[in-house]
Amino acid sequence: RRHPHASRRQQIRRHALGGIGLVVARWLIDNGAARIVLNSRSQPSEEQRAVLAELEERAQIAVVSGDLATDGVAESLVAAAEQTGLTLRGVIHGAAVIDDQIVVGIDKDTLGRVWAPKAAAALRLHVATVGKELDWWVGFSSTSSLLGAPGQASYAAASAWLDGLVAWRRAAGLPAITINWGQWSGVGVAQDLKFSALDPIDPVEGMEALEAILGGDLSRIGVARLRLDRVAAAFPELQQLGYFATLAEELDLDSEDDDWPGPEGLRTLDAAEAAKVVTARLGGRIMAIMGYPKDSAIDPARPLTELGMDSLMAVRIRNTVRGDFGVEPPVALLLQGASLTDLAADLTRQLGLAAPEAADGANDVGGVRSRAQQRAAARQRAASRRKVGDRT
Repeated sequence: RRHPHASRRQQIRRHALGGIGLVVARWLIDNGAARIVLNSRSQPSEEQRAVLAELEERAQIAVVSGDLATDGVAESLVAAAEQTGLTLRGVIHGAAVIDDQIVVGIDKDTLGRVWAPKAAAALRLHVATVGKELDWWVGFSSTSSLLGAPGQASYAAASAWLDGLVAWRRAAGLPAITINWGQWSGVGVAQDLKFSALDPIDPVEGMEALEAILGGDLSRIGVARLRLDRVAAAFPELQQLGYFATLAEELDLDSEDDDWPGPEGLRTLDAAEAAKVVTARLGGRIMAIMGYPKDSAIDPARPLTELGMDSLMAVRIRNTVRGDFGVEPPVALLLQGASLTDLAADLTRQLGLAAPEAADGANDVGGVRSRAQQRAAARQRAASRRKVGDRT
C-alpha cells in the first residue's frame, strides 16, 4: 500500500547515506515518492553508490554533499528539491553523532561534535524550509532524551533540543514531529551499542512504525523495544515513576522481587545469610547493567573490569546499588579492580551486617581498595612483562 504522504512528491532526507537513511529512502520510493534529495557530509562510498543506482531505477535521486550545520547547505537541499518543478512536501532530519563520555569528560569540542549534526543542522533545515507548504517535517531524535542514557549527556541534550524545536514548530502552526528512536539492528550509528534495557528495532518494524506515525497527528513519540524487566533490574528507582509503575504492575515485575527483603529485612538475617543474599542481589543487578543473560555464572572473585565493565557501567552500578541498599560503592573502587566478592563485602560492612571478625581489617573499604589496587598493579606488571618479551 502506498503511503499518501510519500507519493508523487519531493522529499528531503538529511544524513541519508547512513544505514537508516537508505532504509527510509527505499521506503519512500516503495510508497511512490517521485524525487528524493539526500544529504551527507561526505561523498558516497562504492557500496552506497550501488544502492543509489538501484534506487535511481525507480525514482529521481539527488545527492547534495556538505555539512548541514554550515551556511548554505540547507538552502542547496531545498533548491535541489525544487529544480525539477515538483513541490517539496516532506523533510526528514536524521543526522547523528554519538560520543559517549561521563559528564566530567565532556568539553566544548565533545559537545560540539554531537550538537552540530543533530541540533544546529536541524535549525538550519527549519529556517530553509519554514516558508514551504510541507505535509510533514520529521526529526529523528533518540530515547536518550526520553529515558536518559548514562554517558550520553551530549547526545541527550542535542536530541532534547531537537524535540524542543519540533514543539516550537507545532506551536507556530508548522507541521513537525519528533521520533525518539531506540537502537536499530544492523543499521544506524547506534547499531553496535549494547543497551541492556532495549532490544534493537528491526528495519522492517521501524518502517512500519514510521508509516503509522506519518498517518497520525502526533508531535512527539518514542519508538523502542523496551525490556522493562531489564530496566527494573538496572534502574529500580524508575518503578516509582507513574508510567513505569503502571507497566511494572501490568507485567507483575514485583513478583521477581518476592525474595528480596530490602535493607531492613537484611538486618533480620544472620551474617552468613545476609552476605549470601547481598551477593546474589548485587550480582543480578551487575549482570543486568553489563548486558549479561539473567542466569549468567561469573567468577565472583574476578575484577569486574575484566568482565567488560567500563566507567559508564560503573556509574550505573553505583546508582543501582544506592537504590537497592541505600549505600553505594565508590566508582573509583569499581574501576580499580573490585570484584563482586569485594563489593558484597563492602556493602555488608556499610550496612553493619558483617560478622564481627570481618567487620574491620580485611573487609573495610581500605582493605577492599587495597586488594583491588594490588590486582590492578599485578595486571600492569604482567602487561609490562609481555611488552618486554615482545620486544626481545
